[in-house]
Amino acid sequence: MLHPRKRPSQLICEMNVAGFAAVMWVLVHLFILDVQMPHTRAISVDLAEAEHPRSMPEADREDAICVAVMRDGSVVLNNDKIPVDQIPARLKAELKRSDVPTVFIKADARSRYGATIEVLDAIQSTGTRNIALIVEKRSATRFEGRSATKLSLE
Repeated sequence: MLHPRKRPSQLICEMNVAGFAAVMWVLVHLFILDVQMPHTRAISVDLAEAEHPRSMPEADREDAICVAVMRDGSVVLNNDKIPVDQIPARLKAELKRSDVPTVFIKADARSRYGATIEVLDAIQSTGTRNIALIVEKRSATRFEGRSATKLSLE
């Protein structure tokens, strides 16, 4: 007959908090990184597609000037929703601050053509000649990164 093992009379009153600490560490880092990450290019539009776009890595720079034409016709200049008539004044100020002389237009593929032309006219009224349309490459698989079609305004 087996005799049960005798347990020590001392109680173990320890709590293993390693798992809890690891989870908390991950959560803290997620929140800290989320706060520190710049959200300058958070504007999401369904871009038009083109056959032969050029890669323009300067469109991804933080100081790049990006004007977005949303599906409903509203305009966003570097994350600030503005009316079309304020584009020239705001754009002149942005061009003075930016090292990138090109203005990038992200027009939603389903936005009205007239709204995009209004924005293009407002940009041209500032005297800016370096304008690029952000597009996606037309293919079976999506093109990685941003491409642009350079507009010839001369």
